Amino acid sequence: MIATGLIFFSALAMSLLLTPGMIRLGARIGAVDRPDKRKVHTGTISRLGGAAIFLSFHLALLLGFLFISWEGPLDLPGRQLLFAAAGGLLIFGVGLIDDIRRLNYAVKFVGQILAASLAFWGGLQIEQAAPFGFQMHFGWFAYPLTVFWFLLIINAVNLSDGLDGLAGGIVFFVCLIMIFMLFYRGNPVITAIFAALAGAVLGFLRYNFNPAAIFMGDGGSYFLGYTLAAAAVMCSAKSEMSALFLIPLIALGIPLFDTLFSPIRRFVVGRGAFHPDKKHVHHRLLSMGLSTRKAVLLIYGISILLGLLAIAMVTFRNELRGPFLLVIGVVFFLFIKKLHFFEYVTIEKIYGWLSDVTDVSGISRGRRSFLGLELDIAASGSLEELWRNIQRAVEVIHFDAAEFTLKKGGIELACWEWARSVGDGEMVSDDILEVRLPLTGGSDDYMGLLLIRKDLKRSPLNPHTLRRVEHLRRAIKGVLETFDGNMTP
Repeated sequence: MIATGLIFFSALAMSLLLTPGMIRLGARIGAVDRPDKRKVHTGTISRLGGAAIFLSFHLALLLGFLFISWEGPLDLPGRQLLFAAAGGLLIFGVGLIDDIRRLNYAVKFVGQILAASLAFWGGLQIEQAAPFGFQMHFGWFAYPLTVFWFLLIINAVNLSDGLDGLAGGIVFFVCLIMIFMLFYRGNPVITAIFAALAGAVLGFLRYNFNPAAIFMGDGGSYFLGYTLAAAAVMCSAKSEMSALFLIPLIALGIPLFDTLFSPIRRFVVGRGAFHPDKKHVHHRLLSMGLSTRKAVLLIYGISILLGLLAIAMVTFRNELRGPFLLVIGVVFFLFIKKLHFFEYVTIEKIYGWLSDVTDVSGISRGRRSFLGLELDIAASGSLEELWRNIQRAVEVIHFDAAEFTLKKGGIELACWEWARSVGDGEMVSDDILEVRLPLTGGSDDYMGLLLIRKDLKRSPLNPHTLRRVEHLRRAIKGVLETFDGNMTP
């Protein structure tokens, strides 16, 4: 207990001392965050806070293992710590370079994968799990699963770094919970890692809480996410502590949800998966009228609550964890729904999307039926038969009038007209949709025109109607391109 406390306060003191220097250094070398339409701050702020966290964390651990007297022998997993430290240095370096010079997202993504791979090669591997008491061994799938775990936690912390003090505060609370759980399970090494991380983050928060004087930048958020992910895997390496793996997973519930849902949300609205926006949880809280400080405190409270629920769940027997997770999931879903996160995922939109997919692919009955009409048009043996088939097609797509004109050499060959008996009198001009379809045949002096009209007041436009109109135009055009002058009305 004493050793853990000394490491915590050592990291805290170093962070308090180093962070002001990083504020000045960031301004001197241009590693600053300038306001734009996606940011919520208004001034130029240093992005080198991650360097203070990184240095404080490692110095506190180094001093702790060299000079502090520990109770009992330390079980130092040398290879794991060495490779984990190498991965941490790599991911911090990638983030720090981005804070100073800005890197392409693909370069940062590759850096994250390499850092996670270093940890995996060092022995930090998710090889098995026992959900609800069922033992699962992942075999060769352990590598992609481990890398995914690291990427998920790294980007969750990074995405949550959108408001002053938000990412650091969430990480600090997760560390406190893990220290509490690990202390009584007799693993001083992992406890020391969480203690050093908590102290370094708390010292940084002194300058990062609203209004912030410094940001942790990608260097800080990447390193914090990586270290949390690595320490959680260390916990899962021993069977008696494998359940502790769930604590950071649940306590980071809000940023993890944001990380997983953001690419889906962007995909639905036609944007790139990595396209930045202001639709994250903290942005939505601000749009609801909360101040930055209140939004951060609210997410703090939810994260603490989730962490406490995770502790309770870890202490339950396996058969009770399923219902407990279900309750947490329902409560979390209601909170997210309150923020209108599922405005793109409604029953109507899902049905419309599925309807579009089945229509475009030709699976729907309506599309197949119209395809039969297109084939009839293509097989027309005379202009009269062609017109009858066109009339049938126009009726099927619920247009109310049609006019089909054929000209050759400036001379009108034929003209047909048709109008549906609507029963409500004449169509009102303001409610008429009129579509003109030029139909150019095989010869340069030949021209056809199909004019169709629809009374929108009588019936609305079907989502697939204009697609059917284009299919109709192509079918007629195909017939006219083979017209050799022998077809007669």
